[in-house]
Amino acid sequence: MIVCSAHWNCRASASLASCHGADGVLDDPGSCHFDPASLLCKSGPKDDCLTQPEVAAMRSLYTDLKDAQGRFVYPGLTPGDEAFWSWTFGPSESRGLGSVSSPFGIGFYRDLVLGQPNWDWRSFQLERDLPLALESNTGRAVYAENPDLGAFKAAGGKLLHYHGWNDPGIPARASIYYYHSVSDKMGGMENIQSFYRLFLGPGMRHCGTGPGPNAVGAAFGLASPSRDAEHDVISALAHWVEEGVAPSQITATLYVDNDPTKGIAAQRPWCAYPSAARYDGKGDRSKASSYVCTMPKKK
Repeated sequence: MIVCSAHWNCRASASLASCHGADGVLDDPGSCHFDPASLLCKSGPKDDCLTQPEVAAMRSLYTDLKDAQGRFVYPGLTPGDEAFWSWTFGPSESRGLGSVSSPFGIGFYRDLVLGQPNWDWRSFQLERDLPLALESNTGRAVYAENPDLGAFKAAGGKLLHYHGWNDPGIPARASIYYYHSVSDKMGGMENIQSFYRLFLGPGMRHCGTGPGPNAVGAAFGLASPSRDAEHDVISALAHWVEEGVAPSQITATLYVDNDPTKGIAAQRPWCAYPSAARYDGKGDRSKASSYVCTMPKKK
């Protein structure tokens, strides 16, 4: 099984330099802790800085959503592709209604949960309305957070799960939280690596495209240049199922202008979580050989 799950300027990009990236792509956004306050205007609003309300708004988007009791509800966004957030939120004049995601969020509550054609999304209240969604027939049908994959494992299933770090619709950390919930439920990472691998794509957006290498095949992504287990997720899954070789990394490809007819601009390995591809500090950043899969440093 294969599962995919603001105005940004030069000063903002410079503030993210400590997060280790180049060409508009962060190597590991999960380890990047960016504070928008570093862009606070010092002497009145300007185009190259943020006002205090804008800083607060940015912080809220990076921060996990929690309920009144402080319980985790949903992860915040990760830094690295803020200019593309309008894909989810829409232009400011539309108040979210002009985004790609609005038909899902608004339509879900209006038509499937509440059945109220004139429902105003501004009336949404987390404590009241989230339980309604989870308890609805539709909510139960689409709920995909059950961490007990025991039956799947017992049946010999293999799960290759990938997620773009630059996805503004479903934050990448949603997949990380799910991976850890499965791990906790089934006795630790060592017990799930035999059937479940998670890959996070630096610079990839919602299942494909973006400024980073993102072509790995599958349903929504661009075709890989080589349909082998090293470059293509479908081939990697087949190799795992048929030959018993679990993928430890997959080489993603970036085409010029995300157009396969224009040739390859760069390649980069995706590493099986929790390891991540780190630049070796000396090679050509456009070459996959310049990156090494390494485990995160223990805190």
